Amino acid sequence: MSAFERTVSVLIKFIELYLHENVVHDQILLHNALSVLNHIACSVDGQEKLFIGRVGVIEVRAKSFSYD
Repeated sequence: MSAFERTVSVLIKFIELYLHENVVHDQILLHNALSVLNHIACSVDGQEKLFIGRVGVIEVRAKSFSYD
């Protein structure tokens, strides 16, 4: 797994844990993780863009919209 793939996977896991934990978190952490993930998704093309779609970045992002 490349550094790119590991980075995206870690960000996705962090966001999913953040959204599913019953612990109160600092909202800025979620905002920063989503911003980095969005920047990565907008900055890549080719196989990396396909990887973004394959690992479910869009679904994770959509779940974050319903987070209170």
